[in-house]
Amino acid sequence: MIDQVEVLNFRSVLGRGPDDSGDPVRLEVEEDITTLIGQNEAGKSNVLDAINQFGKSVPLSDTKISNYRDYPDPKDELEILRCRLSSGALDRNSEQVKSVPWLLGPYRSEGLDGFPVRETLEEMTPIQPADGGDSRSEDNSIADEAIDGAVLPLGEVLATGRIEVVHYASGDHAIDIVDSTDVSGSSDTSSIRDQISFPMDLDEFLSQRYDEYLRLCQWFVSNIVEVADLNPEIEEITALNRDAVADKSDLRVQLTDRLESISQAFGDAEPIDEPPVETQGEAEFELPKISVIQKLANDLLRTLSNIDSPPNRIEDLPNIVDQSKINLADSEYDLRADEDNPVLRGLFALNNINLEDYSSLDSPEFRKSLDTAVEQLSLYLNWFWDSDPTGRQPIETVTPEETDSYRFEYELHEGTITLKLAEDETPPTPLEQRSDGMRWIITFLLTIIAQPYAQSGGRQTLVTLDDPGIHLHPEAEKQLFRAFFNVTNQAQIIYTTHSPALIDRKEVDRLRIVKNITEKKDSSLIGTRIANDLDDARTPGEQVDPLATAREAIGWTLSDSLFRGEQTVLVEGPSDKRYLNLFNDYFKWDGKPHLDKDPTFVDSKGGQLPFLSRILSAEDVNHVILMDDDSVNNGYEAEIEARTVRYNDLEIPDSREYEAEIEDLFDREFLIKAAAEVHDELDAEEALEPPYHTFECSIVSYIEEYLEQTEYYPGELCKYDLSMEVKDQLEKELRTSPEEHSETIERFQSVISELKEKIEKMDDE
Repeated sequence: MIDQVEVLNFRSVLGRGPDDSGDPVRLEVEEDITTLIGQNEAGKSNVLDAINQFGKSVPLSDTKISNYRDYPDPKDELEILRCRLSSGALDRNSEQVKSVPWLLGPYRSEGLDGFPVRETLEEMTPIQPADGGDSRSEDNSIADEAIDGAVLPLGEVLATGRIEVVHYASGDHAIDIVDSTDVSGSSDTSSIRDQISFPMDLDEFLSQRYDEYLRLCQWFVSNIVEVADLNPEIEEITALNRDAVADKSDLRVQLTDRLESISQAFGDAEPIDEPPVETQGEAEFELPKISVIQKLANDLLRTLSNIDSPPNRIEDLPNIVDQSKINLADSEYDLRADEDNPVLRGLFALNNINLEDYSSLDSPEFRKSLDTAVEQLSLYLNWFWDSDPTGRQPIETVTPEETDSYRFEYELHEGTITLKLAEDETPPTPLEQRSDGMRWIITFLLTIIAQPYAQSGGRQTLVTLDDPGIHLHPEAEKQLFRAFFNVTNQAQIIYTTHSPALIDRKEVDRLRIVKNITEKKDSSLIGTRIANDLDDARTPGEQVDPLATAREAIGWTLSDSLFRGEQTVLVEGPSDKRYLNLFNDYFKWDGKPHLDKDPTFVDSKGGQLPFLSRILSAEDVNHVILMDDDSVNNGYEAEIEARTVRYNDLEIPDSREYEAEIEDLFDREFLIKAAAEVHDELDAEEALEPPYHTFECSIVSYIEEYLEQTEYYPGELCKYDLSMEVKDQLEKELRTSPEEHSETIERFQSVISELKEKIEKMDDE
């Protein structure tokens, strides 16, 4: 996955200059969906265009170089893009996507995890390149000498740094390791990074990575000999005559042969449940299980082969699927000539159709395969229109309603396919006779929903869309937004929009505000800028509510904006919003009473709540208010009081004794344990000692009083982080083990029911 993108020197995006002057323009990328909003000419399309350059080896034309700065020629070494890879891109155990193998461990100088060290890497004979016998770079190799005690220096910094892939105007790519992360038990590698020249050209990086893996494989084989008593015949197989190695290429052949032999030999051996404990001097260690040795041998061999061939590994990096411009689906396609057309590719992907597998395009086998693909496309289209637009489940987990509203048919004649669409009882008509909106949706389903994984060969994938759905009615745009979630199990999505229907009101954290600053030409802040947080984009003192910037960016008024819902609830903070969305969705799933008319929970930042309520009332937006029972929120006029529900009016134990907050709806033991995950200073066991269940204050006050007594913390509970932790835990547990949270469920049910009753009453009035 990609978790951050920095755009530099590209069209309207200035960012850092070649001399590192100026402020970076960084886009924080969500793990699923990221939405760019901003006024026309802000630079949203330029940001997408820059991202789409990633992975391309084509030199950038001068017309795409930033128009705010004069650059010396040649511009080939000008940085255009930096993509920071998250741990997901490096996760070998991912079930959905391929990792980037040559960026994986093992990294530590003490060797492979769990493997007994009989001969340390420091004592290994250095790998000597042959005179002219190795095509790899040798002049700048660092693999054969230690840097500040690091035996595998490149691997060391990979293990403790953030990995960025740099894209240059020349089309070349480089690897950079920045900002050491907190890795438990790891040593500080900043001095190693300082002595390695980063960013490092991809070819040079692979060469040095290859050298380190050769040495690691050599060490592994040598240590296998020392533990050969697990399987006596292994000693002969793994014997390695290092003195006879002529060059690195010969060494690789020997190592490859021995690693394969190790894997095969241990694969045939009897498993050992309890490896014997051996003594080396005064140290004791357990020999690894046969299965561990076999796996490590396989991993080393696989990674070594991946680094070595083919030499260009750009295709291992996350893939950018540019769908900025989706063409409308046509009626007729030549199956041979148009095989690479996105619509045909998507149709074939629905049933894994490969034309080369069929003797004739008129054969019964081919028609049968095509029948299945067309039926699947009909299912997709009916699902698109019939599904709940507020849902979030991928299509693989959703059973579409039984419907035959739409039905695709086709005609096949001399290698040409004609696609037709029938609706209800009307006869099928060619796609070109359908509306532009319908044709756009069909293309979208085939190019985005059907094949991002297939297009990318299983790689990490990021799909970019520029103002999608411009042909669609607002109701269809809601369906389109819901459909995005069917891609997120295969890909990340970044899209631009001006439409409120394509903005997630439940997760405004997905929004990124794009602005173009043209004043103060001498400032380093001119050009396209990105605010990754709504608060960062706000103009202090000029906005009524925290989402005013978002509404301003898309050019809509309050009543037509993110707050326009049939059931709108104003709450005091982001935690209230997150919890209420979570439980309302659960009650909907469980068939319990819930707000069922596209509810909108609006974070009003507490003190702005009454002011925002007055504006909504003036624009005839039906809404209710949910607030704490504190003195700050008392004394409002009658209309606001009539719309208000307070936590103290609900069934919360002992709430009459203190000012209740939404956190008091949770089981206190559960919440304290969740808070301990957020605050290391909070000892949950200590905080839960009796009589914790007889609080005379709110749970938030109790936790904050506890934190104030600690040595390292000022005492304020981070409610936002706590709500994220609680949400992560409960999203699954509410559906798999609801009995463990029965009291909490009951309390939130009373809140939702009260809000539902109140809003229906206001609607009647």
